[in-house]
Amino acid sequence: VNSNMPNQKFLIATKVNASTDLIKSIDYPKGLSKKLGFSQSILSLFEDQFEIKIELDNMNPLGELIEVNLQACSDKVCLLPEKLKFFISGD
Repeated sequence: VNSNMPNQKFLIATKVNASTDLIKSIDYPKGLSKKLGFSQSILSLFEDQFEIKIELDNMNPLGELIEVNLQACSDKVCLLPEKLKFFISGD
């Protein structure tokens, strides 16, 4: 998965999105510098399991929707970007 700063403008960065006042801070892991077969450039990637730590503020008691934009790549090609949606309970 491309990191939050993938080193190439044509690649989609991993990014967490939510309502304006909900996210107090986001701590993305450090990207791994790696060269894949489809590119001569060094890319910044998240591999295997990784955590994005999010500190929330002004949480709606009914819950909130958080989106994660990402683009997964193999050694040969990058897939189309995806938006994953997560409902965070206010309880």
